[in-house]
Amino acid sequence: MTRKWARAAAVFLVVITPAALAIAQDAPTARTTAVSLNLRAGPGEDHAIIGKLPYGTTVVIEARDVLRIWVLARAGDGRRGWASAYYMDFAEGVQLEPVPISGEVIGAAAPPPEVEPSAPPPVMAVSENVRQIYLRGLALGNNPHAFSRAGDCNSRLPFFLASFDYGDYDLGDYAYLQPAINHFAGSFARQGQAVFGSSSAWAALDSTWANPAYCNTGESPIACEFRLNRPGIVFVSFGTHDDPARFAGDLRAIIDYAIARGVIPILVTKADWYNNENNAIMASVAAEYGLPLVDFGAAAQALPNHGVREDGARLSYYFPLDFNNPLAMETGHALRNLMALQALDAVWRGAMQ
Repeated sequence: MTRKWARAAAVFLVVITPAALAIAQDAPTARTTAVSLNLRAGPGEDHAIIGKLPYGTTVVIEARDVLRIWVLARAGDGRRGWASAYYMDFAEGVQLEPVPISGEVIGAAAPPPEVEPSAPPPVMAVSENVRQIYLRGLALGNNPHAFSRAGDCNSRLPFFLASFDYGDYDLGDYAYLQPAINHFAGSFARQGQAVFGSSSAWAALDSTWANPAYCNTGESPIACEFRLNRPGIVFVSFGTHDDPARFAGDLRAIIDYAIARGVIPILVTKADWYNNENNAIMASVAAEYGLPLVDFGAAAQALPNHGVREDGARLSYYFPLDFNNPLAMETGHALRNLMALQALDAVWRGAMQ
């Protein structure tokens, strides 16, 4: 799949205040201990990633949240954002208790202009039903720039879609998809509350799977995710660990919940070797509701080992994500990312504009 390409990247900058250009000598400091520490716009994983700090970066601690889980950090070069206190090695004698409490949300620079290079028609037609779901969501206050995901380990970061927020990708001949990346910036690297390893569709509806750090008592993971993110779209990708006898019912329950809340479900089939009849069930349910279907399972049959690793479940991968690189495009995650992005573009152009 060799292609001529032009490099495209969405870059998100931290807002720099004049005070960020100088570090006060008496301010509390720390060093980052993660290989690449996320800086977020606000104190919590529900806020967008607006930057990253490499291992060993010295930062000033400007503020903290009430629980002292998140700190507002400023690097010497002016980069500023909220980071997990867990990945900070605080200077000797530093205590977080006296640090001011803040709930500041940091703005991000505007994304690159949406200059669309002669875009071809969307890869799929979008039904009027999908348009009506979107309009219902707008009336309910959903964010048309946000999407969520509900799925198993193959939907986790950094493999599924995250590169489009990190900026570590080449679209190649698919440069027409850049406006969709700009429009949904901040959602690609957000894992959310409805993705788990080795999980089934029913788990998204079961409150015992919800993270108590973010979710209310008795709240299901999908309800928690929708409350926190207010998405316009949700990618739904299950089937590997689902009992075919109940899979259709569990899928319908997720879909009904999403539609009632004005969230457009995009269903994604799987490529692994387990419970393969679930792909046909998912396709049938998508047709029943008139919903977008990414039939990745069918497309992956042309990939080496059907796009999965030796365990027959987890998808093969290649970094960086480069749609012009033949080696990358022989892996499951690269093809899945491309097909998901094309579906996102189709729904955005077909139902949300």
